[in-house]
Amino acid sequence: GIEGTVMKLDEGGDVTWTVSPGAEGLPLVSCETYDVFHTSVSNVIIRFGAYQGHVIEFRVDQTESPDQMLMTCEGWCLLHCRRTTPSEPGNAMDASFSLLPALEDGYFSDLTIVASNDKKFAVHSCILQLSAPELDWAAEPPPLSGLREDVVGTVLHYLYAECLPANLSEATARQCISAVASYPSLTPFTTLCQHYLRNMALKQQIVSLVSDMHTCASHIIQHLSSKPAPASDSLNTNPAKLCFVVRQSLRE
Repeated sequence: GIEGTVMKLDEGGDVTWTVSPGAEGLPLVSCETYDVFHTSVSNVIIRFGAYQGHVIEFRVDQTESPDQMLMTCEGWCLLHCRRTTPSEPGNAMDASFSLLPALEDGYFSDLTIVASNDKKFAVHSCILQLSAPELDWAAEPPPLSGLREDVVGTVLHYLYAECLPANLSEATARQCISAVASYPSLTPFTTLCQHYLRNMALKQQIVSLVSDMHTCASHIIQHLSSKPAPASDSLNTNPAKLCFVVRQSLRE
């Protein structure tokens, strides 16, 4: 049967299907387009097309629930459709997984790393051992101890999530590169910070370029904008002034 199949009607007239097992051979799920028509008797008709040149027509009847409808194809089938939303839970295996909550909550931690300002980070030696097995996390004091708080937080964020924190600053990234230089096992983290700094530098260059373009455009507009002036001194009647304005604009 077709039960469990998901039908998505796009505003552009396209229809996509997420086919349930057993429905693959039905002509309906091979349709790629649809049209909606309103008849004189207040019925709504949906026509699905592009199946070997044929059209499959359904009459739509609204049920008591606004989130459900009945689609009837005379002499063939009756479909009971229910609205679904993206917020409905899907397959739990498709959800992203992160160990950051363990770092943020500190539950069941068995190791404490103290930053230079005495800020304590409750961490888990098993996670750190998996992320950086070359480091001796059983040492006293453990690795990363005595570093700046923002540096320790950034490195631990990477060890738990394999990414940089969203609020990372360029200064902290540079401090991290310098602080972990003595830890060869954190080379991927150093590389990630270097990529971040290069991307931020490129971003600043683009912002500066766009700002310069806006400034030049403003100057050109000022040069070409009409100002109250004697008729003999306007751009329309004074070729010399027009040439001067054009040269100034090209210089910008």
